[in-house]
Amino acid sequence: RMAGAVACNVGAAVMDVFGFVLLIPFLNVLFEQPALGGANALTGVLDLVIGRLYDPADKMGSLQNVILVILASVAVKSAFSWAAGNFGAALQEYVTRDLRNAVYAHLQRLPLSYFGRTKGGQILSRVMNDTAQTKQVVTELISKSLLSGATVLVTLWALVRLSWQLTLVAVVGVPVLLAALQPLLRKLRKGYRVTGDQQGELTAVVQETVAGIRLVKSFGGEAYEERRFRAVSDRLAKGLTRVARVNFLAQPLTETVATAIAVAVLWVGARQVLVSREMTGASLIAFLVLVMRLLQPLKQLSQIPAAAQQSLAAAERVFEILDAPDERAADPGRRAPAVFAREVAFDNVSFGYEPGRPVLEGVSFAARRGQVVALVGPSGAGKSTLVDLVPRFHEPTAGRVLLDGVDAREYT
Repeated sequence: RMAGAVACNVGAAVMDVFGFVLLIPFLNVLFEQPALGGANALTGVLDLVIGRLYDPADKMGSLQNVILVILASVAVKSAFSWAAGNFGAALQEYVTRDLRNAVYAHLQRLPLSYFGRTKGGQILSRVMNDTAQTKQVVTELISKSLLSGATVLVTLWALVRLSWQLTLVAVVGVPVLLAALQPLLRKLRKGYRVTGDQQGELTAVVQETVAGIRLVKSFGGEAYEERRFRAVSDRLAKGLTRVARVNFLAQPLTETVATAIAVAVLWVGARQVLVSREMTGASLIAFLVLVMRLLQPLKQLSQIPAAAQQSLAAAERVFEILDAPDERAADPGRRAPAVFAREVAFDNVSFGYEPGRPVLEGVSFAARRGQVVALVGPSGAGKSTLVDLVPRFHEPTAGRVLLDGVDAREYT
């Protein structure tokens, strides 16, 4: 699909530029000049395509033939664009599907400790929202940057053949534009990363409230939860507003530079036609039309880095999950399967979710097979945590959990 999108985008760009280059013989015939006159390297291409269609004795017939070739080139370009759009759409959706599936599959294999320190809403936001936003990178690269990039390259080739001096004037402002955009791009990436975290926090508030709605209503906590949601929602709105303020700077900056380039090209081109006679009027008009046609893809290319920052920030959040080591990577165990024939024993076990804050400390006891053992204590005393150490949902920070005398960490 990538290869098909690239090929069709290049084909569309070639036919698009070719259609505009045909203005040269059209205007020459219209102004009663030699149809393929003008000292430029495009003459050979034009002669190959329409040389046999031009009859000096039948100017209207010649114009009709040129128009038909232009219409045919537009039709072929449209077919290429349609095919490129289909390839690009399929590519972006399947890439997003694969990324979404990979994130979900990796989540299944992360240790329980990851879910203990990461809010459920943040995880939901990354699986659902961030994976969807990352496809915009593919969208920008396939549907816009490939087509715009191919159009720019083919157009530049035609412009150089018409007048390399004018082409130099036209492209001199591009490095200036790119340099001016770099500080904006850095701010955008940082801003989108912050708003992505805030979006996850908002999802977490909703998820926690819905999951604990019985508790909220039991304690009359509706007003408290509403204030909590409003505070997070307000921070997200302010963050998105700041990002939009920076993002909107890109367009006026691009248009200002592009307008200055167009004026410079018009001035230098007029001198080549009227003073030095290096170009014909038809060639200058075609050159100006191509430059104007070049502004739109250049504008799109200049906006792509800004538009892609949100997707790249989302991708960073997604890859934080994918790069997190799973249970197998941190598993020192080599024995399988685990055996429980006699007893489970805790040998001076300590555990804490955070360094310096133990939940269990120096616990020792044995539970023999067939025996009922009660763990008694208030909420938060560590009863569930202690049980979680047996199947190795967590690892003891000190001591050992023994299964029939074998440290549980030796089992896979």
